[in-house]
Amino acid sequence: MNLKCNEKIIGSIQNVVLIFCVKKKLQLNRWLGFLLLISIFGCTEKTTYSVVGTITDIQIKEKTVIVRHDSIPGLMMAMTMPFQVKNLKEIEHLSNGDSIHFDFIWMDGSTYIEKINVVGKGNGFEEDNEDNFWEEESFQKSLGDIIDNGSFLNDSGGLVQLSESDGKFRIISFIFSRCPMPNLCPAIVFKNQYLASVFKDNNQVELIMISFDYEYDSPKILMEKYGPAISQFPQWHIWSSQNHSSDITWLAKQTGFEFWGVEQNQIGHNLRTIILDPKRRWIKTYVGDQWRGKDIKNDLNQIMRIYK
Repeated sequence: MNLKCNEKIIGSIQNVVLIFCVKKKLQLNRWLGFLLLISIFGCTEKTTYSVVGTITDIQIKEKTVIVRHDSIPGLMMAMTMPFQVKNLKEIEHLSNGDSIHFDFIWMDGSTYIEKINVVGKGNGFEEDNEDNFWEEESFQKSLGDIIDNGSFLNDSGGLVQLSESDGKFRIISFIFSRCPMPNLCPAIVFKNQYLASVFKDNNQVELIMISFDYEYDSPKILMEKYGPAISQFPQWHIWSSQNHSSDITWLAKQTGFEFWGVEQNQIGHNLRTIILDPKRRWIKTYVGDQWRGKDIKNDLNQIMRIYK
C-alpha cells in the first residue's frame, strides 16, 4: 500500500499515521514506538459515553462548551475541558453554571457531544478559589523576555534544569499522561514526534515535553507511556514536575500556560507550545490545537537563519 503525506491534517490520529508513513525505510523500533502511541490514544469505533457536568464557559464561535465533568468510567477522570458540538443549536440555549447531561461521542480519533439536556439552570459560574492562582496578579512575560530557570526531573529521575539546554533553541510543550482527548495532549505528542524527526540531525534544537501533573506523572510513568516513542530521538525529552510544583507553576505563569485541579484530581488546562532561543528568550507561541508541525518547522528554520 502506497501512502502519501498530507500534513494539513496532522491533528487527526489517522492522518498522523499518513505523515509518518511517508518516511521511507523507517526503523522497525521507531514504528513500534509510534504504534504504541496509536494504541494508547487511538479509537476506531464509535463509542458513546453518558456524561454529567457543569458548564463553566460557552464559546459560540468555536462551537465549544467548557464543562467541569464527573469521571467517565472506562475513559477519563473528572476534569474541566472543552467539548465540541456539530450543531450550534445544541449550545445556543445554554448558560454558564447549567448542570447538564450529554452524550460524548468518540469515533475515529475525533470527538463531539450531542443530546445535551439541562437538568439544573445556573445563574452564571464562578470558579472557587481552591487551586486557582490565575485570578492573582499576572506574572506573564512578553515575547523577547528571558524565561527564568526551573528545575524538573528527567526521564531517569535525575534533576534537570532549563538552563542546561541554554545555547540551543527549545520547543517546549505542556502535557499530562492521563489526558485522553485526541485533539489535546495526544495531538501535541504526535506533533512533537514529527518535529523530532524533522530536527533529528540538528544539534541546535531540543524538544521538551513537561508534564504539569505533579501528583501523578512520575518519571517512571512518563517513560512507560512515552519512552518507546522518544527513545529514537536523543533531542526529544519528557520531564516530570513531581516534587517541583512551584517550578511548573512559575514557568506556566511566565508563559501564559494555564492548568488547575491537579491536587483535586480534576485537571483542566489550555494548550500552549513555546519556543525559547539559545539565551532562553521567549520568541514564539502556538496556542490551542490548530497549529501544524510544519508551522513550527518553517518558523524555526527561518528564525535560525536570522540568528546565524
